Amino acid sequence: MAPAYGGEPLATEPANSAVTTSASMSPRDPSPVRGLRVLARGATRAIVTDASRVYFGDAAEDAVVAVRKSGGTPVVVGRPAPLQLALTPSSIVWIGGSGAEVLRAPRGGGVAKVIRDRGRFTALAARDEDVYVAEALPEGGAVTRLTGPTASRLASLPQVPSAIAADEDCAYALTKGAVFSVPRNRGESKTIAELAELDYIQLQRDEVYATAVVDGARAVIVVPKSGGDRIVLARGVRDAPIATYGRDIYYFDEREPEIRRVSMTGGSPVVVARDHTLRSVAALAVDDSGVYVGTPVDGVLALPRPD
Repeated sequence: MAPAYGGEPLATEPANSAVTTSASMSPRDPSPVRGLRVLARGATRAIVTDASRVYFGDAAEDAVVAVRKSGGTPVVVGRPAPLQLALTPSSIVWIGGSGAEVLRAPRGGGVAKVIRDRGRFTALAARDEDVYVAEALPEGGAVTRLTGPTASRLASLPQVPSAIAADEDCAYALTKGAVFSVPRNRGESKTIAELAELDYIQLQRDEVYATAVVDGARAVIVVPKSGGDRIVLARGVRDAPIATYGRDIYYFDEREPEIRRVSMTGGSPVVVARDHTLRSVAALAVDDSGVYVGTPVDGVLALPRPD
């Protein structure tokens, strides 16, 4: 059973989150994993990071929890446990475990406030103080922007979105069959790619990264935000979260207990870490300070980010 949490509230710091080629797909041999640490025990569901902390969902304690990257006593930020997490400059937002409500709480801890309810929410993202939520409708799905107390329905989609991300101009939603761009200030949504079993979205510069089933197997793919041909960056990819850092994509191997990375410009994947704790994973984040993995059994793992 996960431990009970306590400790003092933590001061807010700037978000620094990251929570996933056609050349040879054989990675180089891994080096021994050095510096892998268990930051916190718990049945981890989701992860986001800022400059000094890791925020995660603990299903066993039914809580959103923060722990310093340097270690220490985890602190409960809010309840209930999340399906997904995102950070704004001042707060943490999440979809409650039942999927029926979206909540916001100060990043240092405090009273959680319901900002959207009575829905079937499937994904969320944050950009500045705006929160974007995807939800299931009786037919298809929708993307809504929450700005303070105002909710603006941006688009209705033919399928339910499973993942969403946002930049300054648009939200990007994945359904099982397509990638959609949805203008921030309303307007016509656009299908920018059609692929099978899409999930786990990331944005970088002018590109959308995700996983999809290509030629019968899961792969990391990239498509331009403006639409166009998709490119396969890595094959043999697990049905699990991905993360971006710099110009690399981090993902979990399909067969081995490994984290791998591949350049956004193509090339051969490289093994970042191999450990038995990576066999079952639920979340991944990469930032300036390291690589953070959420596992349902071993809790939150931290390891150095390779150069």
